Amino acid sequence: MTAGERMPRAGALHVDLRLRDVRAAFEVALGEPDVTVLFGPSGAGKTTVIRAIAGLDRIEGGEIRADDVVWDDGGRRVVPARLRRVGVLFQDRALFPHLDVAANVAYGLQRMPRAERDRRIAEVLAACAVPGFGRRSVRELSGGEAQRVALARALAPNPRLLLLDEPFTGLDQPTRVRLRTELRELVGTTGVPAVVVTHDRDEAIALGDRLVVLIDGRVRQVDSPAVVFDRPADTRVAAAVGMDTIAPARLGGPAGTVDVGGIRLVAEVDATDLPREVAVCLRAADLGIAAPGSRRPDDATNVVPARVRAVEESAELLRVRLDAGFHLDCLLTRHDARRLPLLPGAAVDAVIPSAAVHLARIAEPA
Repeated sequence: MTAGERMPRAGALHVDLRLRDVRAAFEVALGEPDVTVLFGPSGAGKTTVIRAIAGLDRIEGGEIRADDVVWDDGGRRVVPARLRRVGVLFQDRALFPHLDVAANVAYGLQRMPRAERDRRIAEVLAACAVPGFGRRSVRELSGGEAQRVALARALAPNPRLLLLDEPFTGLDQPTRVRLRTELRELVGTTGVPAVVVTHDRDEAIALGDRLVVLIDGRVRQVDSPAVVFDRPADTRVAAAVGMDTIAPARLGGPAGTVDVGGIRLVAEVDATDLPREVAVCLRAADLGIAAPGSRRPDDATNVVPARVRAVEESAELLRVRLDAGFHLDCLLTRHDARRLPLLPGAAVDAVIPSAAVHLARIAEPA
């Protein structure tokens, strides 16, 4: 199979494991060009899950199963790592510095005939955007080039699944952006699905077809990036995905409204399955600021009196911190900010679209 050919469609990897403090259950489609992102803060257990799937660590309970084949049941049944057809790339890349690029890529191809091995090395180096690098010394590679070579080595044995643990750590931002675009394209070209570990929100959104949110060793939410980032399931997920306001609130009163800090907000959400005590979650980018009394509230827009607490400047945007009886952040362009009285203590109106008001469950303490 060449680098441009897709693997046949087939089944799923079922993960339902217990290992040390980690309890994780989710599925990964096999034979589909999808990226599943294991997302969560450092120490959440993401690498533990990756190592168990790869067969580098035995699980203590549960099961890891590819279609009908049990890879590990925490007991007597186990498929060795070398037989799982899984390509693994960890943060440190683990390239052999005394070998050239071709020898590194060929590491898992020792049983392949020489001519076929050389063809495969050339194919994966080209697929990973480092064609002709075979005779280069690993010591001569830039960070981005080394990452591409490490990815080529993981792809060389024609794996059924790629496991990438924080693959862009230590690279500068432009290289990170470029490599994640290339990885997304590579998954589509080869048809090899990938599980990517990251705590970086931009990477999770850019790479993932599906997010598995892991916090404190527990899966909190599994869904598309858009759903997870816009509608987090609980306050722990909301904090992980960077919601700027997470404020305790109470359902009650007219349908579609919620009370937060004594302020009643209209929310375009179905609260049927939510408890009475919830949290209001808001993103700073969704909010606006207006001069006092210049905007009128309606069913689509909440207008809340507030005072400016602080203004934090960056190259392009200003983060305005507000006190509206509860904490609010708002991001403004410099052009918009010039029209407003934004000195600390100044009175303003916070403009909150009802569609931007998300209600989440209050997570139990870890």
